[in-house]
Amino acid sequence: MTALASIPTNRIRAVRKVFWTNQAEARLVRLRGEGASIRALATAFGLSRSAIAVRAGRLGLALPSKPAVPAKTSPAPDPTRDPLPAGHPISWGLLTAGTSLEGAAYEIPDSHRLRRVGTSPSITKTTGTAA
Repeated sequence: MTALASIPTNRIRAVRKVFWTNQAEARLVRLRGEGASIRALATAFGLSRSAIAVRAGRLGLALPSKPAVPAKTSPAPDPTRDPLPAGHPISWGLLTAGTSLEGAAYEIPDSHRLRRVGTSPSITKTTGTAA
């Protein structure tokens, strides 16, 4: 039993060589210029979308431009507001975007890590633990 025998016959497609005439190319250029999609052209010509896309590309026909979607703009921040605290979701998200920390929650540091070594008599310089 061959590999093809296990494939249903309605799934087997014969490769068909497409010969483009000057009239067919002119029709393709005209319809594409009128804004017809690759899918609509494939239906009109009775060919696959891939065949139409390849031929359109070889003829230098551009893809139809998609309407520009305006970018979502957030309101400008108030210049008089206080700075965001460390680890605020807005600032943390901006700092970690595109890094391995993207999407990770900000870990609030322990309070003893915030003290500078040598500023408190209860902290030793070597280990950072209480004396």
